[in-house]
Amino acid sequence: MVAHWAHNPGVVGSSPTPATKNNNHFSTHKNAMSKEKKEDIIILRAVYGKQQGACILTPLKDMSTGRLRGVDILSPDEERKAVKVVDSNTTRRVFDNLIINLNDPIDSVDWKWMKETREIAMTMKDAHSSPSALFYVYKPDQELDERLELKKAQRKASEVIDYPVDRKKELLEYLGVDASTLREKDVDDILYSRIEKKPYEILSAVQDPQFKTKIFLFRLVQNGTIRKDANGTYRYGDIILGFNEQTAIDYLNDVRNRNLVGKFYTEVYGKQMPKSQVSVVDELDSLEREDEDNAGGSGAGEAAPEESKTESEG
Repeated sequence: MVAHWAHNPGVVGSSPTPATKNNNHFSTHKNAMSKEKKEDIIILRAVYGKQQGACILTPLKDMSTGRLRGVDILSPDEERKAVKVVDSNTTRRVFDNLIINLNDPIDSVDWKWMKETREIAMTMKDAHSSPSALFYVYKPDQELDERLELKKAQRKASEVIDYPVDRKKELLEYLGVDASTLREKDVDDILYSRIEKKPYEILSAVQDPQFKTKIFLFRLVQNGTIRKDANGTYRYGDIILGFNEQTAIDYLNDVRNRNLVGKFYTEVYGKQMPKSQVSVVDELDSLEREDEDNAGGSGAGEAAPEESKTESEG
């Protein structure tokens, strides 16, 4: 109870304890930084600025273990000696520019569980990507480094604007945008927006070794050859190609499926074939007896030399 009051100095009619004095002492950046090493000081900033107001934190319970995250299990003897015992009723008031001094025993105990709560993120970037985060650990150098890295990524990602228009359209398809009917200036407009907001997404796409296969899958869904249901499962008639994007890509890349994939390839990149009304299992049986020209269109690296050799021998 004393520890709980110590971090609420607004309580009237009580003399401050040493813990409260420490907390007041480290209430400004200048005082904190002048008396302690930087690594011993945690500065919390409000995600939405000072107008956000304060909030009361309590330890987060781990639903799988039933324990409080960041809270040590103490023996009765350790509890008697502890400077503060944390339980489910422990609270801590948090506000913009709050200073946590890790050399203060109570601050040190509190920080162990505070950093485990959903309301606190360890970086500004994490805070902006987490809807639950209200505060983040302020690190000036880290934020500067992140801004510089973002600028570098934006500059690198902007190189895609100089790609041929067909390749730029493929890039948008990889990102889930149907660019088949877009003009080049429309394509560039979308890419510029992505470069500014999500440059790492652009860089990841152009470096993805499965880039072509993912575009292939996207087009199969777009033209109705493959159906993607509400659960993210990819289906072709009676066949489940994958329960998510990656397993569907694995199916397309599997050499055992090259006959069917060859048919898919022809539908996407060649003439449009009428959709089959029969069971895919029956269709696969008939494809086994067909000429392997379709399989050569599947993009399998080993197929082209083999077929060329057969044609030259014939």
